[in-house]
Amino acid sequence: MIERSESGPVQLRLDLTGVEPPIWRRVVVPEDFTLGDLHAAIQIALGWQDMHLHEFVSERGRWGPPDEEAPGEQGDEDGVTIADVLPAEGDALRYEYDFGDGWQHEITREPLSEEPEELPVCTGGERAGPPEDSGGPDGYEQLLAALADPEHPDHQEMVDSLAAEGEEFDPERVDLDLVNKELRDIFD
Repeated sequence: MIERSESGPVQLRLDLTGVEPPIWRRVVVPEDFTLGDLHAAIQIALGWQDMHLHEFVSERGRWGPPDEEAPGEQGDEDGVTIADVLPAEGDALRYEYDFGDGWQHEITREPLSEEPEELPVCTGGERAGPPEDSGGPDGYEQLLAALADPEHPDHQEMVDSLAAEGEEFDPERVDLDLVNKELRDIFD
């Protein structure tokens, strides 16, 4: 469980770039959320398991988890807040997850639609996040093609692979109730 102090809410739109149809989430978080907190929320919102390296990049700098093997390469994500890097509506930040697959996310601060009772909360989104290790945007496109066509030469292999990982993958489904339950479990 991560303890939160009371601060004003900030609405963020998370767009996974390079995929069609679009995959996105809208989250409302405290403005004192650290980038480390935001990383945890993104992982939950997209259904990922935090199995790979990540970093945040903006014109203000680069941040990620502390790396004792490469000190000074980037700032500590737990030492900077949303208010520090996205101080105004329209400000943007890039989040990269899984350097091998190269998942890029554009994070944009939006005007607050309404103030939710609990923070953080995921208030909207479209389509499921890609499964872990699905090969980045190109690999994900191939996965979707194989899953959609029972005659595709890789169809059964892809179905079996997802089943072996215990995943019931529906690329069109976003379960906001589950996302918000998991956010509450971590951040309450």
